[in-house]
Amino acid sequence: MTLAAGPPQRRTILTIGSTLVAIVLLHYLGVLRPLERLAVQTLLPIGRWTTGWLSPVAETRSSETSARMAILEQRIAELNVENAQLQSALEAAVEADEQERFLKTRQFEGVAARLVARSGDPTSEFVTVDRGTRAGIQIDAPAIVAGGVIIGRVIAVTDDISRILLSTDNRSSFAGVSLQSTTTQGLVSGARGLSLSMGLISQSEHIEAGDIIVTSGVDSGVPRGLVLGEVERVDRQTGALFQSASLRPLFQSNRLDVITILTTNQ
Repeated sequence: MTLAAGPPQRRTILTIGSTLVAIVLLHYLGVLRPLERLAVQTLLPIGRWTTGWLSPVAETRSSETSARMAILEQRIAELNVENAQLQSALEAAVEADEQERFLKTRQFEGVAARLVARSGDPTSEFVTVDRGTRAGIQIDAPAIVAGGVIIGRVIAVTDDISRILLSTDNRSSFAGVSLQSTTTQGLVSGARGLSLSMGLISQSEHIEAGDIIVTSGVDSGVPRGLVLGEVERVDRQTGALFQSASLRPLFQSNRLDVITILTTNQ
């Protein structure tokens, strides 16, 4: 139930309404214009003073916020670098552990080394590692990564530095044999630093895509069974003495880091 307004309340409402109507009417008639100008002239300096007082405070807070944001962005960048370094160290540790397990499985002896430089010449595929003759490394020693994948052999060595010519270099070659058919043999050479090719394969031998090619053990200092690559394509030509195959190397030269160099001639 709604209570009706009493006489005093009704008079108050009527008074306020009448006053508002009168003010609006006087404004449109221009009667209040002098008072309005006086109010504006009085309040405008106050507004300017308030704005001038608050602006330095706002600018200070804005500067403080920008400085804090810059510090946070710098810290985020530092954390990203630290995370990348930790990830790289973890991957190197895993790779070194897998290489060590391979040595134990095959009863080989080898020296773990870290890559310190890559070839800057696009026509030459080699890397430099931080171990040399002091660690027992010799010329022509094979270099491997996880899984017994051979990446090349040592072509130069000093007391503490070795240079490894990668198997994908045009000057590199290894005697290879198919893991699926030990009678299928050929010569595996580098192909423009990108892949491998296997030639001198007898036409009477069977070889197909997916076959794994390993070292045959014929090369001095290179044991049998190190993985060279996987056959991608076979090229057979009618009337030719030999067939050939294109191989995919099972390592990425741009991701090499930890490398094991064999120090025993198996």
